[in-house]
Amino acid sequence: MDRSFLSDTEVIAASRDFVCVRLATFENAAENDFTQSLYRTRRNRQVNTVFTILAPDGKTALLAPGRSVSHTLGSEDPQKLVAAMKRIADRYKTKGGSRTPPIPYGIDLRRALNIASCDLQPLVVVVAGSEAKRKAIEKTLTPLAWSPKYVGVFAYATAEPDELKALAGAKRAEGVLVVHADRYGLTGKVVASATGTSASTLKAALKKGLDAFKPAAKDSIQHIREARRRGIEWESEVEHDSRPRR
Repeated sequence: MDRSFLSDTEVIAASRDFVCVRLATFENAAENDFTQSLYRTRRNRQVNTVFTILAPDGKTALLAPGRSVSHTLGSEDPQKLVAAMKRIADRYKTKGGSRTPPIPYGIDLRRALNIASCDLQPLVVVVAGSEAKRKAIEKTLTPLAWSPKYVGVFAYATAEPDELKALAGAKRAEGVLVVHADRYGLTGKVVASATGTSASTLKAALKKGLDAFKPAAKDSIQHIREARRRGIEWESEVEHDSRPRR
């Protein structure tokens, strides 16, 4: 959504002062309820995208919620978003150090594949059969995920070894997989992998997976038309109707 804004280098730099959240809308009931509480169309239709900036209470909108950044700002100029973010950040400056956030996992592998396909990102899957093993991998992966080179580059998911049927080339070994989701986000192909928790091994896998990633731009109308022709369907967790409610 609004890649002219969200891929702008100054917008990315300004975002370091914020907690950035990509809500799953129709793919999660609680998140969908929250999204709809922020914004609905004049005809009371549910929406799948909303943009705003909230105060630290998580409730007070500091920018009027809209379908997109340009809708909220009434402009296509990324500098307007940068200026607004800096004004807001200055109001809520806090003292003290910062800590590295946790890895931003998708809800599950199925939906993470779909999000990675939609957002044109490679997907990093942490494969672990126990919480202890997952935490051991995360101890090394987390600083890499938030490093200047890789922050915002990958989508993330966690899975157990027996949950990898949709991933071509996946082995049941615990570790990290770098996956390229298919065009419709239903399956994926493993292009790089690493076992163990060595930082150099994980770095090499992330680099290899990113170097191999060549996303193809999508035209939404043609994309939907081709999916219908091929009988490809996606079942969301939340039922939604684009018609106005009475």
